[in-house]
Amino acid sequence: MVVMAGTLSRLFAFALTATALVACDGAAGTPIGPEGGVVVSDDGRLTLEIPAGALDGVVDVSIHAVEDGPEGGESAIRAYALEPMGTTLILPATVEYDWTALSSADALSLEGSTLEDPTLVMERGAQWRALADHTVDTDAGYVAGSAHYFGTVAIVD
Repeated sequence: MVVMAGTLSRLFAFALTATALVACDGAAGTPIGPEGGVVVSDDGRLTLEIPAGALDGVVDVSIHAVEDGPEGGESAIRAYALEPMGTTLILPATVEYDWTALSSADALSLEGSTLEDPTLVMERGAQWRALADHTVDTDAGYVAGSAHYFGTVAIVD
């Protein structure tokens, strides 16, 4: 009976652990592995496309809107954290910011704004640097660039 109780305790502990892992999985992010994949922010504005071969293992990738954008001369419209922060990619990922993605009540329009050349920047240490391969299409409503690591990204003028 003691052996059976120990087995039942271990089974219960295993079931509890498995349940906890599954419950945390959704909050942890989208699992992306060596085959690549796409992650989109909850508001639909920021898309991260990770190409095949960019990661050498499975990583739970997530995107969260944050308050901390560039300060000073650059005016940040909105900033996002690409997590896990500091993850380095073997091949660059494409980051695309679509300012038309939400309903008209919350949609971002560059019409009438002072943005003349919207740019995606990423925080690296204490500096913000423009993403490589900068592309802007004001008619389609997006700005894009390439990222070699995960960090905080923002759209600025």
